[in-house]
Amino acid sequence: MRLLFPYLVSAVAACGDSAPDAGSHSSRVLWRLPFAPNELFSWGGVPAVRDGRAYWKTMNGLLALDMISGERRWTTPLPIRSLQAPNVLWHDGLLAIADWWGVTVADAETGTVVWTAADTTRRHDTFLDARDGTLFHFLTSDSNRPGPYLGVLKAVDLRTGTPRWEQVLLRHETFSVLPQGVVIEGDAVYAVGSRSLSASGHLKTIFVSALRRIDGALLWHAELPGEFHAASTNATIFGSLLLLGDGFGSGFLALDRTDGHEVWRLSGESGFYGPTYAPLVRDGIGYGVSSDRHAYAFDAATGRQLWTTKLPASAHQLALCGRFLLVENQAVMLLDRTSGAIVDSLLTNPDGSEIPSSGFAVSDRIAAISTDREIVGFSCE
Repeated sequence: MRLLFPYLVSAVAACGDSAPDAGSHSSRVLWRLPFAPNELFSWGGVPAVRDGRAYWKTMNGLLALDMISGERRWTTPLPIRSLQAPNVLWHDGLLAIADWWGVTVADAETGTVVWTAADTTRRHDTFLDARDGTLFHFLTSDSNRPGPYLGVLKAVDLRTGTPRWEQVLLRHETFSVLPQGVVIEGDAVYAVGSRSLSASGHLKTIFVSALRRIDGALLWHAELPGEFHAASTNATIFGSLLLLGDGFGSGFLALDRTDGHEVWRLSGESGFYGPTYAPLVRDGIGYGVSSDRHAYAFDAATGRQLWTTKLPASAHQLALCGRFLLVENQAVMLLDRTSGAIVDSLLTNPDGSEIPSSGFAVSDRIAAISTDREIVGFSCE
């Protein structure tokens, strides 16, 4: 059972360019791109996709690939190497990635590193967002160092790394602060995280801060009541609502974007950890997956459940592709978005020799996901 950032490192060697699928459990598999030995890595983050090209984190850097053919376009080593990076962000022809000890920006066409900012005294591995040439980045004190701890939201020029503003959201915290991610809507930027209430981290609460995007002025700060909540890695905007997953509370919830009060909550199965990622929304319907071994569909405005599907294992990553909800739960499952019925599954290796770990890249009717050995492209038709 995984919570927040799952990472497993494998020593299995694989290398070369993309190859046709062999031995797949599904004819949907279109191509496979093996990792080189120095790239082997069970990444748990979400790749970026733009104009038919996907961008992936590897052990030592970034790679770009063609979503139709699976061909590698370029590979770039990064000056900062760590196992954490919640997402690769594409914005205005540039790629941004936040690893544990810093942020790096690279050219999306060539992979050339544009700038990097390292700081080993703080954790930087949070979900990134950008707007109008500004990169927003949520960071904290390194939890491996003694407190007190803080949470800081920074806005920097995406092309140069030049600071634009900085706002301290939490300071002098006795226990660790876990910034999770940033999401932007209109003139506001929302920072989401968890604040530990005990030294062990077993007790937490979710906090959300809303700030003015232009200058970082604090609009409001809200925390969930209680001591057993853990924020999802990211958040989703739906109209006037901010949708989250609650990893300890085992469910999904919506907050009002004007003041942060809770509008609705959809509880999952008790006795399990909850979602790792926030739900997705399409046509007013929310879709979520959870460590409670279920997938959910619900009215995004009210939280009213539309269907739920029991899964063979805990689920973490999700995406929408055509008529399917894609689910990563130590395999890949394709669920019908209307009914929740399981239509197909792939990468179901019974011996556990290859387990999907990343988020999905989706381009038109083609999706891709990575294991510790390779990136696999498959059809959503």
